[in-house]
Amino acid sequence: MKQLPRLCALFLATLATVAQDTIIPPGANVLNVRLAPYNAVGDGVADDTAAIQAALTAEFPYEAGNAGANNGDYPRPKIVYLPAGTYRVTNTLAWRSGYYDGNTSLKGQGPGSTIIRLADNTAAFGRPATPKAVAQTRAGNQSFHQYVTDLTIDTGRGNPGAIALDYIANNRGAVRNVVLRSGDGTGFCGLEMMRAWPGPAMIRNVRIEGFDYGVRSGNAEYSMTYEDLTLTGQRVVGFLSNGNEDCIRRLVSSNTVP
Repeated sequence: MKQLPRLCALFLATLATVAQDTIIPPGANVLNVRLAPYNAVGDGVADDTAAIQAALTAEFPYEAGNAGANNGDYPRPKIVYLPAGTYRVTNTLAWRSGYYDGNTSLKGQGPGSTIIRLADNTAAFGRPATPKAVAQTRAGNQSFHQYVTDLTIDTGRGNPGAIALDYIANNRGAVRNVVLRSGDGTGFCGLEMMRAWPGPAMIRNVRIEGFDYGVRSGNAEYSMTYEDLTLTGQRVVGFLSNGNEDCIRRLVSSNTVP
């Protein structure tokens, strides 16, 4: 029995190792930003903007026999995968925006492990009157299968015009297990959904820390569903619903603002 603590420690260490290793099967259509040709560093110092952007805008592979453009077919879903690390960025990470360019997901290794962090005092994110997103999916009602999961987006310090995530998904898509936070409490919005047209899609297990607005939702044509949403430290409004149909379960707001 004296060996039990040591065996338990070895078992837990093995579990931790397994948790850090994500096995990607061949043909899974997953682009690991740490591997060639993208070569992101993820050390919180190097500028990984170009590496992640290259993966987001990589050409979508189509199924055999599908020409792609103008034939009504859509590409297979693609996952841009960010292993554990802090990815420093200096500009917006933008999804492709063509008519047939849906089906892109951004996935980390957990909100405590994968962090996209905007560099402090980035001039382009300094104007609340013209806010700018750190990450932005494509807009429109062809924005199918857009997922952002298992990561943190941190807008850093000294970026009062920053939006952590400007998100649109249509028909299917989700933001799950995500933290959107401001390093100093400032910033325009945590989760912005004011372009055409958000939903139907799911926001689940999302925590938003700081910003003027926690969530801004608009455009009434479709609807969004929220579950386990936590808002804290907003400066103007926690949740602004400007005409969209927002269905919410288990919302917690720790705020002194509406």
